[in-house]
Amino acid sequence: MSTDTLNELMERANTLSSDEKRRLAAYLSEHDTQTMSATPQGRSDATDNGDAVYARLSQYTAWLKAHRAEYAEQYVALAGDRLVGQGATFREAEAVAKRQGVEKPFVVYVFGSDSLPFGGW
Repeated sequence: MSTDTLNELMERANTLSSDEKRRLAAYLSEHDTQTMSATPQGRSDATDNGDAVYARLSQYTAWLKAHRAEYAEQYVALAGDRLVGQGATFREAEAVAKRQGVEKPFVVYVFGSDSLPFGGW
């Protein structure tokens, strides 16, 4: 894609409402996740803007809410709203995701619904 075309698309995106920008960011993030395995180095998070980060975090949160009971007390690796790995440890879940071609998965421990949060000392 030429630089001119990209600049034009970015200018047009500036005219969108916040909701439309979030929808576009979610679409682009999903498309990027689907094609990530074709990119040798994965996605460069340094180029993400706030809306794209917000869209990804929203996807992670929605997935965790929907699947909390199913994956309680385990580590899960996510790419957008898709489970790409799970395991008893962080490294296990990350390794499964990487074997599927996801270089930078979001890995998190899923607390059970009866788990008490730790507040520190």
